[in-house]
Amino acid sequence: MIIPGVAAVVALAMLQTPAEATGHAQRGANHITVRGSGLYVKSVTTSRSPHRYKAQARLVMETRHGVRQLQPYQDTNFSTSFAGGRERDYDYRTWTLKRKFANGTRLCSEWKGYRGRACVIIHK
Repeated sequence: MIIPGVAAVVALAMLQTPAEATGHAQRGANHITVRGSGLYVKSVTTSRSPHRYKAQARLVMETRHGVRQLQPYQDTNFSTSFAGGRERDYDYRTWTLKRKFANGTRLCSEWKGYRGRACVIIHK
């Protein structure tokens, strides 16, 4: 009798899709990609095109209590990609966070000298 009950619980667990913290958002030329699982965030990458000399980006966290800086403005890396047969220059920065966030927290990237934040909401 116990075996069929256990099998039913295992079958139900297999049907549930695991929660993912992975997401992507864009606001204008500002892109943000968050990688993780559930409420756990492994890393955050922001990118901006076109390339700008000495570009800097920072990472902030928005909660119902306000905005908090997670990473200060830092220098970014430069790269070139070829999309659709055209060369594209862009700046990017990756932060390794390896931490959990509260459900509903917004992680946002900002670029020095540009308005607006690109944000991803962390949720179950």
